[in-house]
Amino acid sequence: MGDLPNIKNLRLPFGVTLPEVNSLAFEFNHHMLSHESIEEFFEGGFFEIEWISAEERTRAIETNQVWCAHWYDKTPSGSYVILGSTLEAVIKYFGEIAHG
Repeated sequence: MGDLPNIKNLRLPFGVTLPEVNSLAFEFNHHMLSHESIEEFFEGGFFEIEWISAEERTRAIETNQVWCAHWYDKTPSGSYVILGSTLEAVIKYFGEIAHG
């Protein structure tokens, strides 16, 4: 199997366009499947994650609502796993990463 091209200029809500995408996945409240708190599930060392900000982490914990997005850009070996309290915040943060 040869190399497959990335999707170029993937348009997302909130005015965000990602320049290259191999894979993009969103999850909402994944911690609830294991009946753990946000802190227990996402800070237990299962995988490398990044909160958008300390404020987003606090807001997610207070509301018990968290969006997790996993974006593979140019190569399958490099990716971003981002957590935020809203889908809008996560998508806009990806826009900052992609163009910033």
